[in-house]
Amino acid sequence: MTSLSSRMSQFAMVALASFTINLVAAPAELDTPSVPATSAAPRRVVVWDGEQASKGAGWANPKSTCTVGPQAVEVHSGNTAVEFKFKGGGEEWLGAGWNWCAFQTGPYGTDITPFKNFTFWMKTKGRVADVQLNLLCNGKEFDMPEHHTEKVSALSYCPQLLDGEWHKVSIPLADLKQPKGFDSLHVGELQIFNAGEGKGSFFIDDIGFDDGSVDIAVAAAPDEVLVNGNFAGGITNWVVEQTMGATGRVEIVPEGPEGKPALRIKVLSISDQSWRLQFYQNGIRVKKGKTYALTFWAKSNQDGDFNVNCQQNHEPWAHPTQETMPISTEWKQEQFDFVAAWDDDNARITFTNLGTAPDRVYWFANCSLLPK
Repeated sequence: MTSLSSRMSQFAMVALASFTINLVAAPAELDTPSVPATSAAPRRVVVWDGEQASKGAGWANPKSTCTVGPQAVEVHSGNTAVEFKFKGGGEEWLGAGWNWCAFQTGPYGTDITPFKNFTFWMKTKGRVADVQLNLLCNGKEFDMPEHHTEKVSALSYCPQLLDGEWHKVSIPLADLKQPKGFDSLHVGELQIFNAGEGKGSFFIDDIGFDDGSVDIAVAAAPDEVLVNGNFAGGITNWVVEQTMGATGRVEIVPEGPEGKPALRIKVLSISDQSWRLQFYQNGIRVKKGKTYALTFWAKSNQDGDFNVNCQQNHEPWAHPTQETMPISTEWKQEQFDFVAAWDDDNARITFTNLGTAPDRVYWFANCSLLPK
């Protein structure tokens, strides 16, 4: 293994551009959203998702025409995901790494000792072979022999991984065997390899660790479209958009109906348009002409209204189904029925026009989207 300086001369370094989602409550050093501990919420840390946790940099083997970096075309949630693109006949190794410490050496990284699983979402494209990966810890020098866990095959944990769809991969940390000298208090990199001949891409998003208490990727019902609609997984799979000076404080609190988790947004500042403060879930697949029912619970600290819609999560951002919904100071369940205007694999459900007045507070809970 090599030091950081020699490593940089061997590999193409890819610096991460700034991708942010202006969550006021997100701490600067711990790359994870601010989610108060509740009995319903799983213990989980997100180390990179491109929005809430956006610090990172990558390396790839230039001898094999490999590249790695964030892109905005194929995403699981939010606006960005990492793409590892590779091409080779198998004579050279096809590998890359994504480092959420941006190659800082020293006592930086994630303490994985409280967690049981390493988790991420992944999609494959093109001609791929076995998907192998390992974790790398930090240290005074970079990429020393004792810094690498053993490799595992992602296909062992998700056999359907090569079908071209997004899948959650959850690998027990016990399977990523640590050598003597491995620092599990400061883990900072995912290394990934196409183990054989290939010409394609691995897309990786929502990288994190959890304690296995709740599988937030499992839908609540067989036909459920939303993921984490009950906010048991914090704000995972949800995006809060704040632009042009519209800001809000976002928290998951045990204040929903029957004490269940709820998303609470307190408006801190407003802009020229109330829609500049909104939240949504993208990557929604809808079929033209099919009817869907969105149900949710909502309340505010004052009577008023807001908008919900099903819109395109890409240009031209059409939202012909938008509807104004009333909101009061008491919890009330609302239903929004709509007919999909297009076949789309990247639509989104948006709760919008929230930026009406400073100190306005909204609560949302138990969101569900089902075909009728």
